Amino acid sequence: MIELSTTHTLENGTAQGSVISTILFLLMINDFVTDLRGVQTSLFADDSCIYKSGRNLEAIVKCIQSNLDKVVEWCDRWGCKINVIKTVALLFTHMIDKIESIIY
Repeated sequence: MIELSTTHTLENGTAQGSVISTILFLLMINDFVTDLRGVQTSLFADDSCIYKSGRNLEAIVKCIQSNLDKVVEWCDRWGCKINVIKTVALLFTHMIDKIESIIY
């Protein structure tokens, strides 16, 4: 006897494990970094990173936040969800005395 699973309608994306899913995903995120300005980016499969270096910590934080807002807009436009559990921000600095006034 043959048993079939229930039918599910995909509202967005491709079926997991589909042969063409990887190519379609890469085509979809092809313009992900188009609107970002003043930052470097790194993309690998479905992982992404934006980063910036410089001496003016306040300007860096403003630039990163502005670009994060653009990432959110892109995700909203294309129906992508950011996994907040896997999302982190890292700050590498030796200016310990200035961190609290800028970040908080």
